[in-house]
Parts: sequence; C-alpha cells; structure tokens
Amino acid sequence: SPTEITLTTLCETQADEHLASDIEKVQNKIEYNQNTLDLLMNHVLITLDANIDDLKLSIDK
Repeated sequence: SPTEITLTTLCETQADEHLASDIEKVQNKIEYNQNTLDLLMNHVLITLDANIDDLKLSIDK
C-alpha cells in the first residue's frame, strides 16, 4: 500500500540522515586532529630550529 511505501521511505531517509550526521562528525574529528597535528608539528619544527641555532652558537664560541 502507498502508506507502507511512505513509511519505508521515511525510515530510510531518517537512517540516511543519521549516517550523514555520523559521517560529518567523523570528518570534523579528522579535521580537528589534522589541525592539532599541524600545530604540534609546527611547534616541534620551531623548537628544533631554535635548538639547532643554539647549538651552532655554542660550537662557534
């Protein structure tokens, strides 16, 4: 009957929306982790550069 089809479609649509929402949450988490990793890498590189510069200065003395 048309009513059953409508209910089935409604359930499928809700399931799709839940899935899309879950996918979006995962994508946001990945983006957040990527940004955090980028910040950490920048911090490590800056610290490493500073340590190398300090080492060069102490060797040159």
